[in-house]
Amino acid sequence: MKKSIIITPTSSKKQTEATAEVIKLGIDIHKEKYVVVRQIDQQAPQSPQRFSPAKFLVWVEKQRGLARRVVSCYEAGCFGYVLHRKLEALGIENLVVRPRNWDEYGKRVKTDKRDAKELCGHLDRYLAGNKRALCVVRVPTQQEERERSLSRQRETLAKELKRLQNVGTSNGLYYGIELDSSWWKPKVFEELKQNLPEFFIKILEPYQAILIVVDQQLREATARRGRKGSVQNGANLSRLNDFFGFVFSFMSS
Repeated sequence: MKKSIIITPTSSKKQTEATAEVIKLGIDIHKEKYVVVRQIDQQAPQSPQRFSPAKFLVWVEKQRGLARRVVSCYEAGCFGYVLHRKLEALGIENLVVRPRNWDEYGKRVKTDKRDAKELCGHLDRYLAGNKRALCVVRVPTQQEERERSLSRQRETLAKELKRLQNVGTSNGLYYGIELDSSWWKPKVFEELKQNLPEFFIKILEPYQAILIVVDQQLREATARRGRKGSVQNGANLSRLNDFFGFVFSFMSS
């Protein structure tokens, strides 16, 4: 008599996870926590989960073994594209999307759980073919990102220079003293020290000292941009010369 073979069925949850086509993750990111909503295939989105940034990366890597594709999204913001690159390195398809107000009913209450759920829901519709569900942001290369930061640095320095100049002139107006916008420059300031009241010079001195430093940094930032522009223009001219050289050689042959 043959022995009967008993097969123990796998739980439905494990079957679902093991055979999943795509796992979708909506991520609401903060400095010390990530709130994540997961949706497996066309099932209902699961309850929000909270992770520290380090634990989230461990958890999300495990998702790769549960489905053929794992797709995530989060909103662009002050955290840049660091998480995006980490997710891609783990084999996760990630989209960085333009921030939006998820409060459709005007409750004026922002909750991380709601935002993560909305991101996951809109990601589901986006992957189903509705490309208007999310506005995907182009992720710059790391080189582009660094150059952009340097450009913003120069803009910030220029604005700070202007602001501190105005602080000095505003103080002058308050005390009935008219100051030129160049009041902080060394030669001008030395002359002011000889002609203005001592109390007023004490008001200006801290701002003048900072302006000297900001001005120097702004000059250096401007010089860096000029050198980069010269290199880029030289490279463009070289490519243009190569192109015309090819055209002339082709026409003469």
